[in-house]
Amino acid sequence: MEKSETTELDPKPPIPEQNEGMVNLYTNSLSIDWTLYDVRIKFGHLTFAGQPPKLVIEGKAGVTMAWAEAKALRDSLSDLVARYESVNGEIIPPKLAPAN
Repeated sequence: MEKSETTELDPKPPIPEQNEGMVNLYTNSLSIDWTLYDVRIKFGHLTFAGQPPKLVIEGKAGVTMAWAEAKALRDSLSDLVARYESVNGEIIPPKLAPAN
């Protein structure tokens, strides 16, 4: 009998390889909505548009996941940020200069 890649003792599935159909996006803005059943994260890009230029958020993608995956994402990001900050110092969100 072949050994399965995931077992009850190892609940993390293997990380999939990136394939040619995967989309890579940049985001610097997000919003979160939820229902009783799932969580939706909308990713956007804060940029200037129009004349005169105004800050706008261009929607780029949305990801909907079950609450269990949202909790796993939270835990993974918390761990990642803690490890990053232990090496590089606290991440301080930038402040936007006031407009003229």
